Amino acid sequence: MITYGEVKRNLIASIAFLAFALFMILFAIPTEINVKSGLLAGESSSESRLFPYFASGIMGIAAIIQIVRNLHSYSVLRRSGVENTEHMDVGKELKALAILVLCVVYAILFSAIGYIAASIIVTPIALFVMGGRKWQYYVSVLVVVFIMFVIFEYVLYVPLP
Repeated sequence: MITYGEVKRNLIASIAFLAFALFMILFAIPTEINVKSGLLAGESSSESRLFPYFASGIMGIAAIIQIVRNLHSYSVLRRSGVENTEHMDVGKELKALAILVLCVVYAILFSAIGYIAASIIVTPIALFVMGGRKWQYYVSVLVVVFIMFVIFEYVLYVPLP
C-alpha cells in the first residue's frame, strides 16, 4: 500500500519535472539552440532542436501522467480512511533542495565555463549529496560526461560550449 509520504514525494518530483520540461520547451531550447532558416541554411530549421524538444516533451508528458496517478492515489488514501501519520524528514528535504541548487549552479556554470568543466565540477558533488560513496560511481559519471560530449559534438554535430 502506498503511503501519504510516498504520494507527496512523487507529486513534488513530478511537478518539478514538469516545470523543468516547460522551462526547456518555452525558454532554454528556443534561446540556446540557434538555427539557420531560409533557403541558404542547407538544413531544416527544426533539425537541431528536434531531439531536445522531443526529449523535453516526453519528460513533460510523463510528468503529467505521474501527477494524475499521484492525485488519484491521494484520493484513494483519503477515501479509504488511512491517516497521515508520517512526518517530514528534514535531512531528506534538505538533500532534495541541495540537488535543486546544484542544478541551478550547473546551468550557470554550463553557460560560463562550458559543458565539460561544469559537468566535471557539479556531477560528482551531486553524486556525493545523493549518497554515492563508491569510486566506481564517480568514474562512470565522468565517462558518461565524455561520451555525451562525443555524441553531441561528433555524431549529432551540435557544438557544446
